[in-house]
Amino acid sequence: MISVLVRYQNEEQALCFFYKMYQEALLPDRATYVSILGALSTEEALVKGKHMHACIASCSFLYDKVVITALFDMYGSCGGMEDAEILFDSMVDRTKVSWNAMLSELVQNKYHERAFALCERMLWEGQLPDKVTYLNMLFASTIGNAFMQGTIIHLHIINSGYESKVAVGTAIVAMYGKFGNLDYAERVFDRMTERNILSWNSMLKAYADQAHGKKVFNLLHQMQQEGLLPNNITFITSLLVCSGVADLVIGKQLHICISSSDNTELEPTLSNALINMYSKCDSLHDALNISEITPYKDISSWNSLIEAFVQLGDKSKAFQLLLQMQHEGIMPNKVTFINILEVCDSSMDHNKCLEIHASILQGDLKQDLTVASALIKCFGACGDCIQASKIFNMVDGRDVILWNTMLGVYCDLGLSTLSFQVFQQMHQEGELPTSVTYVSLFSACAHSRTLMEGKRFHSSIKCSMFEFDVSLINSLISMYGKCGQCDVSERLFFDMPQRSPASWSAMIAIYAELEHSENALELFHSMIEQGKVQPERITLLCLLSACTSSALFHEGREIHTLSVTLGLDGDTEVANSLINMYGKCGDLEAAWALFLNHSTKNICSWNIMFGLLLGYGLDVDALQLFKKMHVEGIIPCEFSYVTFLWACGNSASLMTGRLVHYSIVYNHVEPTITMGNLIISMYGKCGSLDDALWQFKRLSVVNHVSWNAMLASLAQYGCGVEALQLLEYIYRARSSLDQVSFLTAIAACSHTGLVDAGWNLWISMCNDFEMMPGSKHYACLVDVFSRAGRIADAKKLIANIPCQPCLASWMALLSACKDHAIDDQAFEVARFLIEMDSNESSTYVILSNIHAIDTNTNPFST
Repeated sequence: MISVLVRYQNEEQALCFFYKMYQEALLPDRATYVSILGALSTEEALVKGKHMHACIASCSFLYDKVVITALFDMYGSCGGMEDAEILFDSMVDRTKVSWNAMLSELVQNKYHERAFALCERMLWEGQLPDKVTYLNMLFASTIGNAFMQGTIIHLHIINSGYESKVAVGTAIVAMYGKFGNLDYAERVFDRMTERNILSWNSMLKAYADQAHGKKVFNLLHQMQQEGLLPNNITFITSLLVCSGVADLVIGKQLHICISSSDNTELEPTLSNALINMYSKCDSLHDALNISEITPYKDISSWNSLIEAFVQLGDKSKAFQLLLQMQHEGIMPNKVTFINILEVCDSSMDHNKCLEIHASILQGDLKQDLTVASALIKCFGACGDCIQASKIFNMVDGRDVILWNTMLGVYCDLGLSTLSFQVFQQMHQEGELPTSVTYVSLFSACAHSRTLMEGKRFHSSIKCSMFEFDVSLINSLISMYGKCGQCDVSERLFFDMPQRSPASWSAMIAIYAELEHSENALELFHSMIEQGKVQPERITLLCLLSACTSSALFHEGREIHTLSVTLGLDGDTEVANSLINMYGKCGDLEAAWALFLNHSTKNICSWNIMFGLLLGYGLDVDALQLFKKMHVEGIIPCEFSYVTFLWACGNSASLMTGRLVHYSIVYNHVEPTITMGNLIISMYGKCGSLDDALWQFKRLSVVNHVSWNAMLASLAQYGCGVEALQLLEYIYRARSSLDQVSFLTAIAACSHTGLVDAGWNLWISMCNDFEMMPGSKHYACLVDVFSRAGRIADAKKLIANIPCQPCLASWMALLSACKDHAIDDQAFEVARFLIEMDSNESSTYVILSNIHAIDTNTNPFST
């Protein structure tokens, strides 16, 4: 009865029966003790196991080999190795079975050093090892990665004649395979006179672990020629070797072998291995086909599929697979979360990131350092450093990788001060920095142009193990260059005993940023002439950024030719830089041709072309490009939308502006505050005040730019009274008013003739808000007086401007003189304007429209 209960894993009831049996003075036999001991396999069961040991000690079974072995197994399973060793040491007559049982438990619990020590003790006490002993010791060498001990044990096996045993020979092959020593593994395998399926699978795994695809396939072929049929393990092991596009042919051949084999069925484990293989080989169509016919996909298969789509950058498919996986009852694990977090790399993925974080908090991975690091990176990429910081602070036992991740996030977001604070906290908590730490710190110094901090960090690595680290010196070159110390960058570069391609690229990038294009190209030619370093992708990107004027067009074309020679012209970033280079160098036609032929266009490609068209003043063509983008199903990024909205406002293209706004809504893009403000501004500039007001009311967060955008829309529409009411509301709501707010409100007064209101705003800005008016404010107030016909007040204001009055002030006065037929003053103002800028055509246009001008009264006539 007890053995039946144990077989059905009913441990508690089995123990109850045992104690009842004991109470009724019925003596348990060997089978009873072995059954009960086999049921005790957790740390919580250790106390019960010790009690059972005491029961055994009170009877004659303490010397029974089978019961003793079961006792050792129980202590090993319950984590009581110290108790097992005490039991072993207390034994008066230790048999070979006892030694092997103790060795087995030490090895199973990964105490390989203690296993080696026990084996030596066994030899000293005159016990000769047998097959079981050697198998245990080979396994100990394998799990302990103990190559020397493994080879010594192998010599003992050869001397004792056990190498010919199939199980021992197979274990030796497996051990050498784990060590990566294929020569030794092959020699042992070839010497084996008898081999079973385990032997072949061990040799196959040795090849697979070292990614020897051809050897795997050849061995599989040899195995079939010798009449041994592969099993599922054979194929699963063989498929492990296929991990890239180049291995797809071998993978498909293996798939054919599996389909034609009589000894295998397409069980879930084998199907999962095929899914993994096709995913790693980027043959996602095949992977999905296998996936559809597999009734149960394990977590490894789901992870392989998700990872493959992540690597392709297909976010939607990766998220779709995650949802499908959860729907089928498979819970994501550590690998799943790390993979899926990799694609959350923009502000638009923030909500997804929050959902994934919530799932992680529900499980047992919230304190996992690798998952925490991935989460911090993810929120950093989404621009949410607050959430990243919260996760960082929640993790106990932070390691240096996590510190570096948090520091890197602040650095990437341009929050240099916070980067320095993290480093200080890291130092206070006794965590030693690595070279990665200093690379991030120097990058932070470069971004914030904090030269003194950079010098301080530089001095701390002098005379240290990091002093000659190439990646660190590269980051120092960048830091000093961006802080305006180009001479220091040059000294560091030319003093380097060995330069990597990144070193050359860093120095070239500094020259390019400082617009020392000739120096950048000269250094590049020096790099080519030395012939020691092959130009890399980053080198070409830096060089192309230096060629941004027509004077360097020839050099830019040479770099284009070089990129073709190196096979890098198809690289997305290089192609984007080439488009930008041709556009900036004046050849928009070549830029457009490259853009159209660019087979791997990304959102940056569209943004670059869009920016070039705007730079050439081709707003209509730029908006046509947006329509083309929309037709091709390309989803714009935040930068794209910001640029498109700005262009629509500038060109007053209401229909296209509405198309852009529709695209934002249709693609479920959560508008940032910048995008929301630009939508208001766009509708205002396009004359659609109702749309501007509607968008303004929908903003969940409002800042001073939002208020100013709405004020500008009201001003443009001539709603001066409404603009003043909004300004009053802003003030009462204690929201921030700035100089732009007052400028826009005064402009609204100008368009509606509210002279007193405009003047009062001016007084309030200067006195109540203590803001210094700029030239635009003066020009706007001059316009207020001029439009109202108060020419004397306008002239008086111009005379009292503390700096040189701008052209706009005089033009406003000239227009007013024309409108109010004050010809003499108009000619006087015109004379002054022509002296300021004789090429300003507007002056002559206004003069030509003054009806009273003739040859007698025109002071400029000849």
